[in-house]
Amino acid sequence: MHFLKELVEKWGVYPANSINPTRIAGHQATVFLIAQARGWILPDWIAVPVGNGSNSSSVGKAMRTLKRLGFVEHTSRILGCQASAAAPLHSSWTKMLLANEGTPDLDLWCNTYRAVAARDTIANAIRIGDPVSREKVMREIIWSMGAMEVSSEVDLIAGMHACARDGYLVCPQTGVALAGIRNAVRSGVIKPGANVAVVSTATGLKFAGAYESCVLDRTERATCASAEAVAEVLSL
Repeated sequence: MHFLKELVEKWGVYPANSINPTRIAGHQATVFLIAQARGWILPDWIAVPVGNGSNSSSVGKAMRTLKRLGFVEHTSRILGCQASAAAPLHSSWTKMLLANEGTPDLDLWCNTYRAVAARDTIANAIRIGDPVSREKVMREIIWSMGAMEVSSEVDLIAGMHACARDGYLVCPQTGVALAGIRNAVRSGVIKPGANVAVVSTATGLKFAGAYESCVLDRTERATCASAEAVAEVLSL
């Protein structure tokens, strides 16, 4: 990110990532479509994987816009979800709650925040130890009375596979959000019966390696390229 900023400042390179405010403005369409699809009634929660923070920032911005213009009466709570390998916002969120007897406080969260050295994760699109839009994420989480959750590698893979079994090939980042929802339900943050929408940030086809690494030991090759050979593998 430091290299990109230097390229922008010195050579006029156009930034298409999260430091560009038009990206956050454009991402508002996600919430507009959720609201429209649900008859202009937003869900109780919107779960978002958090890397640099443009998606989660745009969710809050979009909800305020919809409410101000009279499209919705109530807004959703935002569940920001990070991979455990790169979770500076979740880590500081937890420390802030411990220091303030469980009560969220924006100023305290900002003061508690520390960047981290991101470790390896298959959710590499959110492998970010110092999110560019961190203060915007904090603002939207607090404003929406939301929360932060964290996901292990095992749990995010389980989330991906749960979707795959239903025919949805999702990216590892979406797996982080799904695992975050499960953790939030288990901890009581999300109550039984709540309506939850998940922001799926990409198709799993862009991250085929994440699936391949999990199934190689269970791969069975057909003996030749024929319908009969495939039928034999599938035990048809």
